[in-house]
Amino acid sequence: MNATPSNSKSCVCPVSSTVYIAAFYFALTTMTSVGYGDILPFNNVERAYCIVLEFIGAIIFAMVRSTLFATFHLNRILYWNCSSLYLFS
Repeated sequence: MNATPSNSKSCVCPVSSTVYIAAFYFALTTMTSVGYGDILPFNNVERAYCIVLEFIGAIIFAMVRSTLFATFHLNRILYWNCSSLYLFS
């Protein structure tokens, strides 16, 4: 079989790195629930910039969330330990 179209126009295939970066951008944007919006990256530099920003946002979100949960959990442990001391003394 011939890989070129029958009307003798050359097939323009994207570079494999462009395809991988676009796929990684799509997967990361979907997983982080950022959404696609109206403004889209059109080249690899813009996609890489968006990927870095999404990673930074996910890391900051995880740090804030873990700090809050750790604080609440520590306060709960301290409260129950102190209240049990008063009950048994």
